[in-house]
Amino acid sequence: MDKSTTILFQKTRKLYLLTVVFFSISNIFSNECYSLNSIKISELSEIQNQTFYLQNKAPKATILIVHGLNLIPSSFNQLAKDLYNNGNSVLRLSLAGSTKSEVDKKLKKSYLLKSWKQDIRCALLKMNQIHAETKKPIKSISQSLGSLLIYWASLVEKVRFHQHVFLAPALKVKWIFSLHKSLFFLNDDFEIPSKNLPEYSSYPFTSLGEYRSVQSLLSELKKREKAPLNLTVFLNPKDELVHYADSMKFFKSLKSTIIIAKKGANSIGAEHLFVDAKTAGDPLYKRIKSSLE
Repeated sequence: MDKSTTILFQKTRKLYLLTVVFFSISNIFSNECYSLNSIKISELSEIQNQTFYLQNKAPKATILIVHGLNLIPSSFNQLAKDLYNNGNSVLRLSLAGSTKSEVDKKLKKSYLLKSWKQDIRCALLKMNQIHAETKKPIKSISQSLGSLLIYWASLVEKVRFHQHVFLAPALKVKWIFSLHKSLFFLNDDFEIPSKNLPEYSSYPFTSLGEYRSVQSLLSELKKREKAPLNLTVFLNPKDELVHYADSMKFFKSLKSTIIIAKKGANSIGAEHLFVDAKTAGDPLYKRIKSSLE
């Protein structure tokens, strides 16, 4: 190798190393978690659909709440308030694409699995920090897709919770859910009208990108070993989405506590939806709250 070639190689190598360092740093900052400050209970109505942390001075436990697909995050505000008033600290998460902002509306029409995983990782990091500071139990309660993400996190992340509660977890779903696969040749931004109650929906549609993300997550979980958890599962035999028999079999294999979720006579919304007193009815909602004690 002559002198000119050696000089050129050294300069090219330096440029390459600088480029690698630059992109590595960019990647770290693009994936870093947002700072999360605690709010007062009086500010809850103002926050609505953003992620928030209700901090008790001497909490019995800290509870992470994760909502389901196209479920507006504020649907869990009542539960967050009730758990806080019962002496717990509460971190209520808003998944990407669900906050009704213009940014989220665009994001919602894309493949969201990477963003959802990052949301969960950031929440787990915060919960781990809280546990280290308080030495109190950390718990989670999640619905549908939220439970799917929590279960995924329990398999791949190192944070171990003291208890999980799943509401209508979407790990085992009915065959009709697979019909969305027939549309996967279309773009992610293709909109499928939502049949959920408008006041409980993030948007009046669910994108094909979201359904594709859920399907990818389900496929990923099938390849992994089961995880033993301290888990309580609420299953509704009339659920339109969740396959009841398959879910019973699966969660019994995990030695979970299974509670038959029967919605109250005056409850509203689909059988899959039970997240507060209105959608669950008072008896079921009380059981949901007591399951975290």
